[in-house]
Amino acid sequence: MSHAAYVRALACSPDGKYVLTCAGYLDNTVLLWSTEGRLLKIMDGHHNDLLDAEFSADGKYMLTLETNTWALHLWDNEGNELRVLSEGMADVASCLQDACFAPDNQHILAGDCGGNLHLYDFAGKLVQEFEGGEAPIREVAFSRSGQ
Repeated sequence: MSHAAYVRALACSPDGKYVLTCAGYLDNTVLLWSTEGRLLKIMDGHHNDLLDAEFSADGKYMLTLETNTWALHLWDNEGNELRVLSEGMADVASCLQDACFAPDNQHILAGDCGGNLHLYDFAGKLVQEFEGGEAPIREVAFSRSGQ
């Protein structure tokens, strides 16, 4: 098994044992691999191309972001979907561009097409909003210290 089209996003687990790949056009799949190249799980639940894949700093969670619906999917580290967070993010769900886990492994930061940042808890509740510029935020990240 491999992706039908190009790989748009790739993430490595913090312990270096796993790789998560997300496909673009024609595929809509997320694959969880061992670093030895063995396919461990096909992570179903996406209906569109994928933009992003992330592991939490503790390796217990994974996050994927799909296009068109701009849905954020939260997964456990075995590839089981826990919830779709965008249901609680209707205010910005139509234009999320990138997302990442906070170092506390309890929050998710997402950047939108309007240049704003949104900090959510794992239930999808907006904790804090940061107004930015007018250009889309294409990449978000925390410093290693979390500051």
